[in-house]
Amino acid sequence: MIRSLFLVFTVAAVTSAAHAHFLFVHVLPGDESRVEVHFAETGWDFSADDRMVSLISNVRVWHPGTGDRSTTRAGHAMIATHPEGGGPVCGAFTYGLMRRGDVFLLEYHAKGVAGLEEAMSVGGLDAEILATERDGRLVLTVLFRGEPAAGAEIVVPTDRFGVETLATDQNGEIEIPMPKTPLYSIRAMVSEPRTGEHEGEAYEEVRHYTTLTVHPAADDRRRGGDALAAAILEDAIACGDPGFPTDGGWRGRIQGRFGDEALRGGVASSGDGLQMSFASTTPARVAARLEAIEGLDDFGRIPASKAILVPGREAGADLRIRMPESNITLRIRDRRIVSMTTPTDSGARRIDVLDWETGEDGRHLPIRVLITDFDGEGAINSTAIVATAFVMEDGVRIPGSHTGTVIGDPGDEDAFSLQVSEVRIAGS
Repeated sequence: MIRSLFLVFTVAAVTSAAHAHFLFVHVLPGDESRVEVHFAETGWDFSADDRMVSLISNVRVWHPGTGDRSTTRAGHAMIATHPEGGGPVCGAFTYGLMRRGDVFLLEYHAKGVAGLEEAMSVGGLDAEILATERDGRLVLTVLFRGEPAAGAEIVVPTDRFGVETLATDQNGEIEIPMPKTPLYSIRAMVSEPRTGEHEGEAYEEVRHYTTLTVHPAADDRRRGGDALAAAILEDAIACGDPGFPTDGGWRGRIQGRFGDEALRGGVASSGDGLQMSFASTTPARVAARLEAIEGLDDFGRIPASKAILVPGREAGADLRIRMPESNITLRIRDRRIVSMTTPTDSGARRIDVLDWETGEDGRHLPIRVLITDFDGEGAINSTAIVATAFVMEDGVRIPGSHTGTVIGDPGDEDAFSLQVSEVRIAGS
């Protein structure tokens, strides 16, 4: 039974809306403490290759209390040691001249913290972002050389798992709802009228792009995992959680067909996950084939705090994560769990998400998946393609139907279709 998922860099690309890259500092406390400096599209992007990393090879990294920190180059980032005693870590580098109508100098700044309480510490960046909680909301301040930057462009997380672009007020401030995920990043841009020369060419403007990246504090998670892996997994779980109620859950009837077999039964989802039951006359072979779609909402029970990065990490769009106790392996991309491999009694089961649906609240829901069962030797036993349609019932999003095809041995192929009805939500 599946008990988990459901779940050529160019200069022009730097300034395009879809492919712009920025500097991010990830401060990662814990057993595998370190600082990672990335040049990426977002704080959740880990696809930088060696060429991208070479652009920040001369990045200056420092801790406001102890000064500059040496860095080493990896295939995906520049790495520095985590400062004893904590506190923010800052980074900055000059990219060079850009030409978008006018010629301007492009400078990058970044600050990373572990825990929001460190985000109000001034790091000494030319342009930087401060953050603090006020009455349950997040107050952000953009500074330019220590003074509030009024009218600065600022890109912030929304309460719907997306981002939006706003502008700071006359005090350089903006107030937003508290982010829902354990890792979040804020980006701002301050334009400075300034004449000068860079490598023999004149400019009249400097654009300062700055980021603040917030990871959970070390005290917020148990020992045994990697801080980056845990934060990324928790974020992906939150972004992909259908939002099923866990206090009493929901239940309904299910009916449909598997091949020539008519099916009737019940379906329920609670804190123990999605469960289907069929009439006692249902052939065991049919019930066994359909158990693959159970576990639709179980991925939220993966203990993310124990997650570690798969050894041999390289640059790539996917971040590979392993759960040591269960030996579950996941691939995460764009804040989504795109693949998961789980050990089974007879071998392993792998789930690959083929299509997504993004809801109005910004959650990414898997609506078509490929399920592959392997034997102990790694040979394929069976495959199934499952399409799920989510519907709203009394304000709760539930999987209203499952359709697909199960393929076993050559010639052994069955189509199925299941429909959920008479849904009752606990407490409604």
